[in-house]
Amino acid sequence: MKKLGLLFICTTLIIALGCKEEETVTAPPETLSPALGLYSITGDGQVSLGWYTSNYEEKFNGYLIYQYYGEYSGEASVDSIPAGFEIVDTVEISGDPPVTVSRTIDGLDNGDTYSFLVVAAMDDWGTISYTSNIIHDTPRHEVKSFVLSKPDSCAIKFSNTDPYFSKTYREDPTASIKWESFDAGTGWRSGFCACDTLNQIQCLGFMSDWDFADEAPSTQEEDYPYWRFSTAALENYVYAIRVQVGTEIHYGKIYVENITGDPADASDVATLWVAYQPDPNNPEYK
Repeated sequence: MKKLGLLFICTTLIIALGCKEEETVTAPPETLSPALGLYSITGDGQVSLGWYTSNYEEKFNGYLIYQYYGEYSGEASVDSIPAGFEIVDTVEISGDPPVTVSRTIDGLDNGDTYSFLVVAAMDDWGTISYTSNIIHDTPRHEVKSFVLSKPDSCAIKFSNTDPYFSKTYREDPTASIKWESFDAGTGWRSGFCACDTLNQIQCLGFMSDWDFADEAPSTQEEDYPYWRFSTAALENYVYAIRVQVGTEIHYGKIYVENITGDPADASDVATLWVAYQPDPNNPEYK
């Protein structure tokens, strides 16, 4: 998620709920506080937005969510909504506003980037606030109960086209990450192994919710020691992956739901969750 700047709005508005066109005016922050700290959580074909609220007048109605196709790179303005942004949803608030508000935008295409901003509204949606910060996000494919077992279905290969990743066999030259058994010096362990030097993996540790892993670790030179070509696999642990698909670098993550069987005789089976960011060089995958 990247933040750009604050914007200011004074435009003709079509209210999504009533399909009613009205002339709107802009209120300063001391009259109508804008949405604060807009952020996003990447999903499969969707983006969940969240923001913080503040003090409002009795005539406060709620929020309007604007969407722009692509990563908005234009110059921030304080007096207008940037060209190309359109209302995709409204959030009605009755009574005292909650501390935080969230809304999920569905029907998005995985691998495509979208930009968002939010404005508050009052006076029957005729008065609106300054805009929130602008963010962008790229939905990505996600799957659960993705099972790897030996000797056949024990590797994952990635692609630049949907479905982006799939199970494959160990010797497949297009495979990126494989499920392995190895003697770690303290007994046989299950693990992940990069299929060649173009791919790497990094253990992010135990997590109760894999959304806590919202971005791949830095690949700056000083951080390279944390990226490995192989690592032990543990239940409820999350692993970052960095793979080369064609000429592009892509990021993803793996959550180990459970491991059954015995790694000593290669009968171990892993049930995984996998998320993959189809946008090249984009480390975000929350």
